[in-house]
Amino acid sequence: MKKMKRKLKHLIAVFTVLISIGVLTVLSQSNNSCIIEKKITLKMNNESLGNIFHKLIDNYDVAIGFEESTFDAIHNDYLYEVNVPIDYEDCLTDCRKGIAIGKDSCSSSCEQRVFNTKEKKISINVKNEPLDKVLDEIVLKLQYYKWDLNNGVINIYPIIGVNERYRDLLKIKIKNFSLLLNEKGETNRVSKIREEIFKLPEVKEFLKTKNLFFSGSRIFSPNLRIGLKENLMFSDLTLKELLNKITNIKRGGWILKRSILSNGGNHEFVEIDI
Repeated sequence: MKKMKRKLKHLIAVFTVLISIGVLTVLSQSNNSCIIEKKITLKMNNESLGNIFHKLIDNYDVAIGFEESTFDAIHNDYLYEVNVPIDYEDCLTDCRKGIAIGKDSCSSSCEQRVFNTKEKKISINVKNEPLDKVLDEIVLKLQYYKWDLNNGVINIYPIIGVNERYRDLLKIKIKNFSLLLNEKGETNRVSKIREEIFKLPEVKEFLKTKNLFFSGSRIFSPNLRIGLKENLMFSDLTLKELLNKITNIKRGGWILKRSILSNGGNHEFVEIDI
């Protein structure tokens, strides 16, 4: 009798797990469908990819991760803002608080960046089209890329001109990543995320082994002032999965590309902007 009860409990537990997996799968598929079926209206002629992505991120809350092709490493025409725009008045208020406590000179503007392009101009004219068709059109114009959806983030990655070291970097396993609120419950700014990623022992070891360097420099954006409203805690996942999960929380996007500091130098610098 006891054996039968144990077997019954075991079967119930297994059944519960299977149901949970099924529910999660259905929810995930439903979420993916909601994202790629978003209706998009864009009319932009001879524009930069950065300004097109700005519309998708700001107007439609589309999160985008971009891995650069080696064929595009010679220019910066595919840069874009990787954080959602901060409200202009909020930016000024935060800036003035920084001045008051002597932590921020507030010399930089709270105006949003405008992305200009020298050569890689893109035109797109869609009205009430689903996101997947819009992405198909954008990727076709970019030439070397494909896209897919991972953890709620659109990943655009090269199929021609793959930098194998960068691809391997995205595949490294991260044991733990955490960015926590302090004891006062104060938030970290999104600017700190990248710092913590490059402190990870797995990332540092990979860069050393592959003779890659992290530049440390970044173009100022007022959106780096945005505070994270929750702890970031992840374990046992690849770097790409980590970037996607963080982006799913903070929104915006991430970029993996060759730094312009590599040009004409003896070392190759890699950039991860997030």
